[in-house]
Amino acid sequence: MGFTPSSNSVYKPRRPGAKRLFVLAAALFPVFLAACTQEPLFWYISLEYPPIDPIIGGSPTEIVKLGTTLYVANRTSLWEYDTTVVQQQWRETAKPPSSGYIKAIAVTPGSSPSALYVLDEGGTIHKFSSGWTSSPIPGAQQIYGADDELFVGDGSAVYDYSSPTTPISGPGGLLRGAVKVGSDYYICTARVRDNDDTGIFKISSGIVTKEYPSSGNSSIKGIIAAGTTTVVAVDDEGFIIYKDSLVTNFNNPISTGLRFSGGMARWEGGGGDKKILLGLQRGSGTFRYGYRELDLDTGGDVDASGIYTPGTTNGGARKTSISPDSRETSAIGKYPVTALYVISGSNSGDGRPIIVASTQKDGMWSYRTRRGVPQWNGEDNSN
Repeated sequence: MGFTPSSNSVYKPRRPGAKRLFVLAAALFPVFLAACTQEPLFWYISLEYPPIDPIIGGSPTEIVKLGTTLYVANRTSLWEYDTTVVQQQWRETAKPPSSGYIKAIAVTPGSSPSALYVLDEGGTIHKFSSGWTSSPIPGAQQIYGADDELFVGDGSAVYDYSSPTTPISGPGGLLRGAVKVGSDYYICTARVRDNDDTGIFKISSGIVTKEYPSSGNSSIKGIIAAGTTTVVAVDDEGFIIYKDSLVTNFNNPISTGLRFSGGMARWEGGGGDKKILLGLQRGSGTFRYGYRELDLDTGGDVDASGIYTPGTTNGGARKTSISPDSRETSAIGKYPVTALYVISGSNSGDGRPIIVASTQKDGMWSYRTRRGVPQWNGEDNSN
């Protein structure tokens, strides 16, 4: 039998008290404030493509190219990718015998013969040209190739691979990169101890000079050559350090407020459009990782007017490495990017080159066409 109110009783629905309303308002206020002052998180999430598990997981190494083949390693596996084959797939390839965990890989495409190098966790460098040979170098922690030379770092000094017991005079700390421009080599190091002599060093005809900074030290995260005169580096304080045909020394760095990983790649699109892609360890905003674009002019000199989030066109005034609607922010922008490589001559489906990226711990990602749509997603073999 249902409730029948008597003439002396009136049903009154329970109303929340003032205290309950205050608690509810206090709980919702931070959410409202965040929605007003930050990027629209849930809107970005709604734009995401269905995620793909990368075939190369974990923390992939630098991505290097020898001949027409790309190489990358993760944990105990060495992978290769033939850039001449349309819709090519990554496959595991034979690694050095007894190499164990792979710390780093490098190439010397300009050496005779050209060679691939693998550094294992025990400090042994394995070299492949016509077959594998191994050279134990006690304390070896980093390797970087610069055309025809391999440089080795042990965390306190830098060595030429051909003279692994004699350190190069000058640079100290952690080796973070090496390039060759003309006949000169540039190597960069990052601070490990307060007294480390770190920065950018040039080796010309066997003579070592410190190019940056002009006084004191700087922890450089990575370096890349672009063209015949342009060299670009990044440090751990968010500066882009460069020299080119117009700026002939490194003493005019660009301040960005970003934290770079040191991963960099050259990108070139149609019409001679050129850029340097810069991996981020930390940026700003809701999705603050991924990478940024530094424009170069048609001659390969640095355009110091700004650094851009991929997809930014300035109303059509500039080209970008991805389609403006490719949702980079909600895809690769969620992950720190430690290495980048642009497969030149390859088409992602929108007229732009394919980009592959190693992330800090979320495997290899790529920008290419998937299911008819150019997008950033986990790199797999279903392309």
